[in-house]
Amino acid sequence: MSNPSQHNDEGEWVLGYCGKLIWETSLAAELWAIYRGLTIILEKNMPNVTIESDSLMAVNLIKTDVEGCHPQSNMIFETKALKQRTGATLSHVSRSANECADHLARLGAEQEEHLVVMDVMPLSMREFWNRDRLGLRRVLD
Repeated sequence: MSNPSQHNDEGEWVLGYCGKLIWETSLAAELWAIYRGLTIILEKNMPNVTIESDSLMAVNLIKTDVEGCHPQSNMIFETKALKQRTGATLSHVSRSANECADHLARLGAEQEEHLVVMDVMPLSMREFWNRDRLGLRRVLD
C-alpha cells in the first residue's frame, strides 16, 4: 500500500502509517491510503495537516467532481467529506519528491497487520524525511 506523508504547517513529522493490503488497482490503494490518513487525523483531532500523495489521479479525483458511476465513487465521496471535516490539505508531489511515502509503502509490504500507525518516525525513515524536507530529489531508475 502506498501512503501519503503527513506533516503540519511547520513541516514537522506528524505521523506515518502503513499496512499490508491487497487492492485490485493501485488507484484504489492510493485512495484508501488518503482516506485512512484522514480518518486517523480526525480520530487524533490533528489540525493543519498536509497530506502529500504521489498519485496525481487520486488527488484529482478527490479535488474534482466525480460521477456516481466511478468504481471508487463511494470512497471518493467519503474522502471529500473527511477532508472538509478535518480541514486537511491535500496536494500532489512527484514520487521522487516523497521518499517517505515510498519507504512507508515498502514497510507496509513487510507488515502482517492491515494498519500500523507510527506517532514516532522510524529511524529507517530519517534520511528520507530530511531529503524530502530539503527538496532534494532522487533520480528514479
